[in-house]
Amino acid sequence: EPYIASFIPPGGGGGTMVTITGTHFTEGVGGAPVVKFNGLTAGINLAAQTQLIVTAPTAVTSGPITVERSGLGTGTSAVPFYVNAIIKSFSPISGRRGTNVVIRGTNFLGATS
Repeated sequence: EPYIASFIPPGGGGGTMVTITGTHFTEGVGGAPVVKFNGLTAGINLAAQTQLIVTAPTAVTSGPITVERSGLGTGTSAVPFYVNAIIKSFSPISGRRGTNVVIRGTNFLGATS
């Protein structure tokens, strides 16, 4: 079964080139690798035994990366790929220290500050 040891960069947006390092990506019997970012299929630019270079899908969201090969199984990344947060609005627009602020947007998974 494919095994994902690591990937770089740890996050980005749609169209980001990601290098995945691991093993069992191309050798032996089994189908060609299928890479998904949180369930969305990525484009494969280079496929080798221990490395894949892929393009994150346009509508990518934060979540695990998987590499699937028919007949051999699926490998899942130990950490998620993070998509850059996008702030769409916040309120109130001003306040003094201690004022609660509501931030609206997308891709806040994993945000700590």
